[in-house]
Amino acid sequence: MSAMLSTKESLQFPYKCNKTDEFEKAFRKLDTPVQKTIQKTIEEVLFRQPYASKKLISAEHKGKRSLRKGDYRILFAVCEECVKLREVDINRCKSCQSHGTNDVMIFTVGHRKKIYDA
Repeated sequence: MSAMLSTKESLQFPYKCNKTDEFEKAFRKLDTPVQKTIQKTIEEVLFRQPYASKKLISAEHKGKRSLRKGDYRILFAVCEECVKLREVDINRCKSCQSHGTNDVMIFTVGHRKKIYDA
C-alpha cells in the first residue's frame, strides 16, 4: 500500500495521497480483493481527479469528500480545497501545513452502511 512511485509514475499522478493511521488500520481489516479494488481506485481517481467525488455536507463530515467504489467509501479531503474553504480545523489534519496544493489526505475507508457513523 505504501509503495514508492518512480519518477515517471509520479509525473503521471498530479496529486499525492497522504493516509492517516485510521485509514491504514481500516484498510488492513478489509478482505484482500477489496483492498486491491480500493488501491486501484485510489490510483485511478484520487491520484488524478480527486474533485470527481462527492462533497459531504453533513455537520459531522463537513470538509470531507466521499469516493464510492461498489459498497465501499473512501473519505478524504483535497488539501488545497480544505485550506481555501477554511476547513482545516474541522478535518483536524495534524500535518496540514506541510501539504502542498496537490495533496489529498485520506481519512478512512469502509462499507457504506458503517462509514458515515464514525
